Amino acid sequence: MRLNKRGYMLVEIILATAIAFGMAYFLLNMTVKLKNKNADLLVETLVSTDQAIIMNGIMSKLKGATCAEVREKIEVTDKKISIDGEMIDVVNEYTKIGEINCVKVADSIVTVTLTLRVKQIPDKNFDVELYWIEKDD
Repeated sequence: MRLNKRGYMLVEIILATAIAFGMAYFLLNMTVKLKNKNADLLVETLVSTDQAIIMNGIMSKLKGATCAEVREKIEVTDKKISIDGEMIDVVNEYTKIGEINCVKVADSIVTVTLTLRVKQIPDKNFDVELYWIEKDD
């Protein structure tokens, strides 16, 4: 059986439709992936800003403090951080701001770690780590 002109036209239409749907799916898939990647980059940028704000707040008020002073002066609630009663304003919305861990590493070196978790990227570690030398009293 041979195809006439209408048969060839029908085959061309079906083939063109299949190619068009394939291209549309590819473009939509690529757009969604790009949007998700851009959203993650925005969140990472906001978290980097918050890390700098938190580091600046802690370092300006507590640089050289002992671990006992750090535990006494920093208060971490559900999603807020306060140093000496002054709240640190952060940009992003966090699912969890963990407790401050302060450890005296060597004779006079203090390390302070604050856990930050973001709902958009729950598996990524955004902890803030600070190091300084204790002041001699």
